[in-house]
Amino acid sequence: MSNQTADIHSAIVEDFTCLGRAELVFVRGLNVFVGQTGTGKSHMLKLLSATLRGVDAAARRAGTAGPALDAEVQLADRLKGVFRPERLGQLVRRAPGSRTARISVTFDVAPGRVRLDPLDVDYAFSARARKRVVSDAGLPGLKVGSVYLPAHDVMSLYPGLVGPGDGAPDETCRDLWPALALAEGRRARRGGSLGAAVAELQARLGARLVAEGGRLYVKSDAGRVEAHLAGAGLRRLTTVMHLALDGRLAESTALLWDAPAAGLDPGATPILVDLLHALVDGGVQVFIASQDYLLTEALSLAAERAKPRDRHSRFFLFHHGADGVEVEAAESLLDLSANPIADAFSAHYAAALDAP
Repeated sequence: MSNQTADIHSAIVEDFTCLGRAELVFVRGLNVFVGQTGTGKSHMLKLLSATLRGVDAAARRAGTAGPALDAEVQLADRLKGVFRPERLGQLVRRAPGSRTARISVTFDVAPGRVRLDPLDVDYAFSARARKRVVSDAGLPGLKVGSVYLPAHDVMSLYPGLVGPGDGAPDETCRDLWPALALAEGRRARRGGSLGAAVAELQARLGARLVAEGGRLYVKSDAGRVEAHLAGAGLRRLTTVMHLALDGRLAESTALLWDAPAAGLDPGATPILVDLLHALVDGGVQVFIASQDYLLTEALSLAAERAKPRDRHSRFFLFHHGADGVEVEAAESLLDLSANPIADAFSAHYAAALDAP
């Protein structure tokens, strides 16, 4: 499977953390998760990331020398490393009766230009599970690159390039750090249309991330500052640009970015929007979770204005239902049954108008 590429086509999740039953069909472009706090947006990103890493690790282990590693145990370790529960079974939704978390992720697989039948990755685990998930069909190996950027700020925790060890908040920190550390001492590739688009956005922003002497810096016309001392939103934005220019984000990879506008100057939101669209145009499948009004409205407006053949965005509303969190999807925010971000702003303006 070394020449295969894959996109995440869909996911069905039952009784996982706060989710009751959710069925999500994704687009190859930009997938935007919105909803109130505590509805599982970040959990869905982490679950997709853990599954991606699990099948990618299985593919890389195939054919290697040494004892075979149990894929079901490895995926369970991955879930525990990302979510940090006391034991695996605590990730099962807590509700009356005996529950089992069931996850099914479907990939569209294309070796070269030949598209194959979708590949399903199905697994489950009970509330008593500790060390392994159960997969009746076995867990396949599939090489698919991915980058997960957590909502917490990695650079403020680990200023240097040594990287986090066992004290890291979760495995997402340990995943991201090597991607940045490996870039030290080599020039960014800046290849292809994606590289050109990101380089232009970098120039608009007037700042870029560089690795020098075992540390990360944000460079701008005003000078150089250590990355962990720069604004959180700026260093996260320059991190994604850095990963795209260095080839870590490229065609047929997935970017899962939690709260991309957190800490970002509102004036830089148009650059963030253009960066997300540039990544999609470059073949990156993008997943974000956001409660930022400017970002989500700008993305929705772009989707509404696009011609049908140019629409590459889908919006997912996570909301509390009768039996756990449910998810609905639409092509724009206007087509969703509710928009909690806009509702909160409308309530604020109404209160301001009514103020004496």
